[in-house]
Amino acid sequence: MTEATGTSVTFRPNRELFGAGFERKRIEERASELAAAYPDLAVKVHGPVQ
Repeated sequence: MTEATGTSVTFRPNRELFGAGFERKRIEERASELAAAYPDLAVKVHGPVQ
């Protein structure tokens, strides 16, 4: 048993709508901004982001 709480969100973009991909650096920068604004928030970027 764990005392961890929270919500997990997985985003899998449709290639037809997001064919250009994503800039990993921008996503990671935004995750850092959110972590600074909300210290209890954990944001993890996984997988290939092109």
